[in-house]
Amino acid sequence: MTREIRLFGVAEETLQQRLRDLLDCPESGVTLSYCGGHGVVTLTGDPEAVEGITDQVVVRLGSYVYSYEGESLAACVVRLLNAHGLTVATAESCTGGLIAAALTDVPGASRVFGTGVVSYSNECKEKLLAVSPDTLEQTGAVSAATAGQMARGVRQSAGAHIGVSVTGEAGPQPAEDRPVGTVFIALADKKRTWVEELHLDGPDRAAIRRQAADQVLWLLWRYLSAYPAVMAGGERRPAAGREIPRTQGAKHPRLLARLLPWRGDSLWRVLIKCVCWLLVITLIGGCLLLGYRHLLDPDRNRQLQDQLGDLYWEAPTDLTGGADTQEVYPEGMMALFQGLYDMNEDIGGWIYIPDTNIDYPVMQYTDAYYRNHSFLKQLSIYGQLYFGEYDEQGKYTRIYGQNTGDGQMLSDLLNYRRIAYLQEHPYVECSTLYERSLWEIFAVFVIDERDTDDFSLTEGVKSYKDFVAELQARSLFVADSPVTEQDNFLLISTDAQTEYDFAGARLVVAARQVTDRQTPPAYRINNNVRMPKALTAGRRTTRTTRTTTRTTTTAVTTTTVTTTSVTRESQTTVTTSTIDRVTQPSTVTTVADNGTDTTTGTALPVDGTTATDTTADSTTQSAEESTTAETTQQTEIQDDADIGN
Repeated sequence: MTREIRLFGVAEETLQQRLRDLLDCPESGVTLSYCGGHGVVTLTGDPEAVEGITDQVVVRLGSYVYSYEGESLAACVVRLLNAHGLTVATAESCTGGLIAAALTDVPGASRVFGTGVVSYSNECKEKLLAVSPDTLEQTGAVSAATAGQMARGVRQSAGAHIGVSVTGEAGPQPAEDRPVGTVFIALADKKRTWVEELHLDGPDRAAIRRQAADQVLWLLWRYLSAYPAVMAGGERRPAAGREIPRTQGAKHPRLLARLLPWRGDSLWRVLIKCVCWLLVITLIGGCLLLGYRHLLDPDRNRQLQDQLGDLYWEAPTDLTGGADTQEVYPEGMMALFQGLYDMNEDIGGWIYIPDTNIDYPVMQYTDAYYRNHSFLKQLSIYGQLYFGEYDEQGKYTRIYGQNTGDGQMLSDLLNYRRIAYLQEHPYVECSTLYERSLWEIFAVFVIDERDTDDFSLTEGVKSYKDFVAELQARSLFVADSPVTEQDNFLLISTDAQTEYDFAGARLVVAARQVTDRQTPPAYRINNNVRMPKALTAGRRTTRTTRTTTRTTTTAVTTTTVTTTSVTRESQTTVTTSTIDRVTQPSTVTTVADNGTDTTTGTALPVDGTTATDTTADSTTQSAEESTTAETTQQTEIQDDADIGN
C-alpha cells in the first residue's frame, strides 16, 4: 500500500527535522520530497503499518497537512467549496491569473468558481474592483489596504460568498519602494476581511508568482477548513478591561451598625432596616429611571435618528443597487437603504413630511416588536416607526409610531387636528426598499382601537368603496381630492389618549398615492363628522351639564319677574310667555357631538373650550335681553291697569 501525504507552509528543514527518525529507518517505508513550499511524504508498506505511520505524521505535522490522498491544493479547495455550498471569486495582479488557472484545472470547478479578474493596472482596480483612488494614491497598489479592497470588490461584483486577491512585486526590478518578493494576499467574506503580508524568495519572477498563487490557495484552504467557525485573524482584538479599584474598609463601624442590619439587632430592627433600604433603593432606581427617560433617552434617541437620517440622505444617488449587491441585499433594493440594511435587516422603508420633525426609517412588520424597541433593537420608550401587517390585496399601507409628546417620532402628527397645519403640510413622502412614492392627505380621523366593532384598521377590507366612504365620514375635515377605491392608501396612526381623554384613542392620517405635487386639495371643516362612541358619550355628558346650568339661570330670572308684579291673570300670562322666550336660546345654542357649534357652524377644538365660552356668552346675552323685554312688558301692563281703574 502506498499513501501520499501533502503539506504546505512548512520549511523543508523543519519537515526533515520532525520526521528524522522515520526517514532514518528504512523499514518504515517513508520517503520525502519537497518542491516550492509543497511537501510530499510518501508512505509505502502494508496497510496496517501505513496507517500507524500516518498517525505519527499527523501528530507531528497535522496543521500543515491538506491531503492524505495525493490531491493538489486547488483540488482540495474545490472539494471543500462544494461541501460547504460556497462560491469564490479571484482578483489577481502580480500572479496574472495563476489562481484562476489552478482552480479551473480541477474538474467540476465551474460549480464553485465563476469569476476571475486580472487587474494589473490601477485603472482596472478602480473600475472593476471598486478600489479607492485615495487608497492607491496614499498606500500604493502593493499594500494591505489595496489587497483588502480588491477581495471585497471582486466578491461583491461577482456575487460570490468569498473573494480572494493578491498584489505584489514579482520582479525582476522593484517598484513603489517595495523590495522584490513583497506580496499582500487577502480573503473577504460578507462580514470580515483577512490580509497577510508575505516576503517570498525565489530564483526568478515565475517562482515568486507561483508561490504567491499557492499562498492564496493555502489561505482559502485554511478558511474553508475552519468554516462555519471563524478563522483566526479576522476578528478584532477585545479591548483591555479596566481594573476596578477595591473598596477600602469602613472607618466608622458604629455608623454602619446603625444603617445596616448588624449582629445583635433584634428581628424587628433588622426588618425595619431592610424595608428602609428597600425604599431607598426603589426611590433611587425610580429617580434614575426618570432621569434616563426625561434626560438621557430623548437625547440618545434624537442622536440615533439624526445618524440614521445622515446615513439615508447621504447615500449614493443611484436608486438601485448594482450587480455586486444582489448577493448581499434583496434583489431590486434601492442603494439609499444599503447603509441602513447593513445595520438592521428589518428596515422596510422611510417616511418624510416636509417642514416637520417626521423624517424616520420605518421597520418591517415584526408583531409590533418595534413599538418599544429602537432601530438598534434596544428597549426604548420611543420605539421605531413600523409597518402594519401586509395587506393581501396590496391596496393600503399602515404605519404605526409613538406619540411621545416631545416633538420626536409621530408627535407632530397630532398637529393635523388643526386645519391650518393640514393646509400647510398636505403631502407625505413614503418610500419602501424598492420604490419612492408621494401621498396626498385626504382625511384625518380619530378611532378607538379597543372598539373593533365600530371601526378597525387591523382587520381586512372587504369593500374599498365602503372603506373610502367610512374614512371620509370619520374625517375631521373634508378634502376636495378625487378619492376612489382604485387608489392606493397610506394610513399613519399614533396614540392620542392624552389629547382625547379616553383609553384606546388613536389619531389616523389617511393619504392616497399621487404621481406629483399638483394643486394641493382644498380643505374645510366637516360639521357632520362621525366620532368614536367613547368620545361622543363624553360630549353628551358635557352638553347635558351646560343645558342644566342655563335652565337654572332662566329660573332665577323668572322668579324675579314674578315677584315684581303678580296682580292679574294677564300679568301671569305675559310672564309665562317671557319664560318661554328666555328658555329658547338654551335649546338653540348647543354643541353637537362632532365638536361643532350648530348656531355658527364653526369647528371647535377637541377639548370644547371655545364651545363652552361661546355658549355661556350666548346664554348670558339672551337672558339679559329677555329680562329687559319682561320689564318693558310689565310696565305696559301696569299702565293699562291704572287706566282701567
